[in-house]
Amino acid sequence: MIAMLPFELLAQITEDLSQQELLESMCSCRDWYYAFMPILYGRVILSKDPKQFRRFVEALEKAPDLRNLVHTIRWCAEVVTYANVNNIAQRCQNIGAMAITWNSRASISPLTVSLETFPILTRLTLEYHDSGLGPKTSN
Repeated sequence: MIAMLPFELLAQITEDLSQQELLESMCSCRDWYYAFMPILYGRVILSKDPKQFRRFVEALEKAPDLRNLVHTIRWCAEVVTYANVNNIAQRCQNIGAMAITWNSRASISPLTVSLETFPILTRLTLEYHDSGLGPKTSN
């Protein structure tokens, strides 16, 4: 039933859900899983945990169709390395917006992210949060 709703309405319904809440909702039934999959991968949020980054890359390798769903990525400066940026850029060609967040303990190398790495990137945001990623995330 929910899968028949327009994508824009589904996106609005899930707008205020955290990644964890979205994942929990997806586990409720098969229809919700398939309906929310584009929304979950459309706005990827990676914490500073390197294991989470590896799991994300493994998911992209196991299911290449997911690569086309990634349009926005938000990640912590701790995992933004030249190798990781290139890894994501090679797999996800549709990233149009990126946010890099950091706190007082992290630093960002200016050479880490090149706008040329992502062909359709139109927005790069740098965000400072005392506690890390800020709202809508859980570490």
